[in-house]
Amino acid sequence: MLTPAGAIYFQNFDSTLLPLPSLAPHKPEFYTISLYEKPLNFRVYLCDLTMADGNRYIIEMATPLKFLNEVLANYRENVIVLLPIILIMGIAGGILVSRKPHAMIKNIVDTTNRINAQNLRQRLQAGASGGDETQDLSRAINAMMDRLEKAFEEIKYFTADVSHELRNPLFSLKGAIEVALTQERRGEEYKRVLNDCMEQVNALIKMVNDLFLISRFELKRVDLELSDINLSEVLDDLYDFFLPLAEEKKIQCSMERSDIVRVKADKTRIHQLMSNLIENSIKFTPEKGAVHMRLSAEDGEATFTIRDSGPGIAEADMPYIFNRFYQVDKSRSGSERRGSGLGLNICQKITEAHGGSITVQSEEARGATFIVKLPVM
Repeated sequence: MLTPAGAIYFQNFDSTLLPLPSLAPHKPEFYTISLYEKPLNFRVYLCDLTMADGNRYIIEMATPLKFLNEVLANYRENVIVLLPIILIMGIAGGILVSRKPHAMIKNIVDTTNRINAQNLRQRLQAGASGGDETQDLSRAINAMMDRLEKAFEEIKYFTADVSHELRNPLFSLKGAIEVALTQERRGEEYKRVLNDCMEQVNALIKMVNDLFLISRFELKRVDLELSDINLSEVLDDLYDFFLPLAEEKKIQCSMERSDIVRVKADKTRIHQLMSNLIENSIKFTPEKGAVHMRLSAEDGEATFTIRDSGPGIAEADMPYIFNRFYQVDKSRSGSERRGSGLGLNICQKITEAHGGSITVQSEEARGATFIVKLPVM
């Protein structure tokens, strides 16, 4: 450290060979110089320092670079020695780490190669915990296979059900025609056979149309013609339509409704929904039974309830009552009351398409109650 007069104020080693700076103002700077007979490099820092009392000093600091050079040399030697070791260890570690994903990918390939339409129960091995990508992939593929298996099972059962439901009326048609052709008959007899065949054909056409409608609902290809409708008016029309059928069976049919229950819905589909439910209730209610309908609007929902005094639904059948072709054997064993088993499934599809819900409450031998809820306007 130099004073403004050029005198050395402080030094911490013999720096007689270190050239002193000029007394002119200096900007802070770094530079390197060599000292002594054996050249020794020093790194020098030079700057001015003005104290609080106004005195100005020139600071010149120097540090030998020998130690730093030795450290750098040792570092280079260590890197040269350790780099191949690190490289080898990295390759070995990478191989070890990649063995598990490789085995899992091989398992995925082997398992997927064994999967076909007849063998959809194969699943990939995936740990219950862990977050690496191969396990996530295995779980995703297993979930996809679960959905595919369920879809194939539904298609298989659907095909079997359709085959069964179509076979009976077709055999009935074939039998009626064969009987009619066994001998010469009067015109009235042929006309009666043709009328019976027409009824069977109409039933088949209705079943095919119902299946087509269900498939369109499932594919979300049904274009609902939404409009502002009053459900009370729809129920009035249906009540008047089905009342003669109920009176024919001596069924006490009653109705309780609000004057105005407005919803935004497809009138044709809502008519079909309510018609199916009313027809079912009258069909499965014995003579001198009772059917009660109620329509109300509360809590932002329109609620249509229909209760009958029919044979009811067994608890074991309740989870499947809205499935396609499902028949409750005890209550539908008679040929008069037997339907296609598609009506309630269609009711469910129509209700869900309008953002509503349909549920059933029943006890065996104590009747059934169907409850439809739709959002009001």
